[in-house]
Amino acid sequence: MDTSIEAQLAQLRQLYLKELPLRMETIKTCLGRLHLDNWNPSEAAELHRHLHSLTGTAGTFGLQEISTLAREAERLLQPAAKSGDTPAAEHLQLLQSRLEQLQSLSGGILEKS
Repeated sequence: MDTSIEAQLAQLRQLYLKELPLRMETIKTCLGRLHLDNWNPSEAAELHRHLHSLTGTAGTFGLQEISTLAREAERLLQPAAKSGDTPAAEHLQLLQSRLEQLQSLSGGILEKS
């Protein structure tokens, strides 16, 4: 691969890593707005979009573990995001657990970079 292209890709990856905390904060905020007693399908759909985006972009920049966890969380949320139905409490707790793992993993990656 051309070294100038490699350098550009490395710069893009660094920029992505800089923006990753903001992406994670947005996901955390979206999750915080989801409540079983007042389920909002549009909030669930917004969180699903952010997770879908994170799945793809993390994979593009070689952050496979983040991409995999984001995909798991995305798949957990997908039925409720598409149907608008309120998920079971256990299902939402599992989603929350995946997002906590994702937050922890992304923090660890940022410390290493």
